[in-house]
Amino acid sequence: MKKTLIISAFIVGVLGLIVLMDTQIICRPHSMNAQVQADMRLLTTALKAFKLQYGRYPTQEEGLEILWQEEKGALLPNYPKGGFLLESPKDPWGNSYQYSIDSSSEKNDFILWSNGDPNSKNADIIYAK
Repeated sequence: MKKTLIISAFIVGVLGLIVLMDTQIICRPHSMNAQVQADMRLLTTALKAFKLQYGRYPTQEEGLEILWQEEKGALLPNYPKGGFLLESPKDPWGNSYQYSIDSSSEKNDFILWSNGDPNSKNADIIYAK
């Protein structure tokens, strides 16, 4: 009886570990993608605020850095103290987000992207406005 109870407890423990490991493997990429989406919403809000202030999105040369680097923003009239963002957001893999003006668009919209997980093929996560 004791032996059966110990074996049953062991099997339940092993199954619990398998479920926990499987959940972490499935949820981790999802949570990283959720972080990228949240960062892109933050960057989009800052880019829209920049456009409201200056009537345009940052140029390729200005890049996203103009949103938080006051020394770059000092060249613009009425640049807000502290910039449009406090700091440069990094993707979950520690890389900077990328920005480009979408010249194919009549409105000169923008494209934001993360290069994604460097250990995964086709891992780019792209957001176009």
